[in-house]
Amino acid sequence: MPYYDGLIKSITVITETRLTMKYWPTWLRALRLLALINILTLPLLAADGDLKDDLAKLQGKWTATVTTDQGSSVWTMDVKDNKSTIVIASKTGEELFKGECDFKLEQHGSFKAYTYSNLENLTSGRERTTPLTDGKTKSSIYKLDADTFTTTGGFRTDDDDKPMLIKWEKVLETKK
Repeated sequence: MPYYDGLIKSITVITETRLTMKYWPTWLRALRLLALINILTLPLLAADGDLKDDLAKLQGKWTATVTTDQGSSVWTMDVKDNKSTIVIASKTGEELFKGECDFKLEQHGSFKAYTYSNLENLTSGRERTTPLTDGKTKSSIYKLDADTFTTTGGFRTDDDDKPMLIKWEKVLETKK
């Protein structure tokens, strides 16, 4: 019976606390609610701060050598704000593709995603169209260090692309 006596006492204390809480001043109830909201949202704000830091680090020019079934090519990405221009060139320097897209950085649990959309083909002699994304978004998970930006994509269920890992290296600006 001691277990039930303790349980009854606990229920009584909880009930009395709830009854007396309704007599708390409105400002005290509002303060309690504000504290709860802060506890729940602070981790989200911290993640948003991390993404802003990542966006700042991502600004500038990046390069990568990418090998696919068609061979190796040199990719260059120039990032300004939330837009990136990508140029794909052959090993001999011939421009194979030039495009521009909008992107955003997102947090998905413990993963960070680089999500791009509106990829316009800017290759000379072609119309400014978006056939590569067809109005959809495409995402890659990423890891960003001081001088490397590693992305891997092609894993979403709606991706037609094969999975691809790209290790971008920051192009250091030379001072004149």
